[in-house]
Amino acid sequence: MSKKKLTARETMLYILAGVLIGLGVIGAVGLMATRDNGPGTSATSSPAAEPTAEASSTPAADDVQVLVEDDLVRISYKGSGTVEGVAGTAYVYFEVENLSDQAYTVYPMNSSVNDTVVLLTSGVPASVAPGKTYTYPWSVYYQGVGIQEYADLKSLETEFQLMAEDGTVLETVGPFAVEFTQ
Repeated sequence: MSKKKLTARETMLYILAGVLIGLGVIGAVGLMATRDNGPGTSATSSPAAEPTAEASSTPAADDVQVLVEDDLVRISYKGSGTVEGVAGTAYVYFEVENLSDQAYTVYPMNSSVNDTVVLLTSGVPASVAPGKTYTYPWSVYYQGVGIQEYADLKSLETEFQLMAEDGTVLETVGPFAVEFTQ
């Protein structure tokens, strides 16, 4: 039995996918290590620790923007930020609340920053159990599309697809446009 040899394009796509997943994992670990999620829920050693200067925090509850709410899901935009040591990457925080009686995974699709197509990615799938809420950081490698500074990020447009555990698409919501918080 002979194995199919990968083309240069396929090899590059695998490498790019690995790098993006790695950035997502690094970013998620960095966020969990430095971000304050409120009293008693911080990932840092002190329950009331302030966010460090190395990481931007999410906005206050009154700044949250609900993007969609139906019988399956409520998705809210909670802000954006960066993490020191992960150059050229922004993190966009969405809160996903599963309002249904079944687990599903939320995938961003058709995303763009400043009208330039980007890959909104993470290190792990955004799977949400019934009745649970998950604040999820997706990363955007903006230097890869020619944007040099975080301050140059103006808007993000994206859609979300909800996929059941068996692989069926429950719904696609959006597109939504949100403004980056600087």
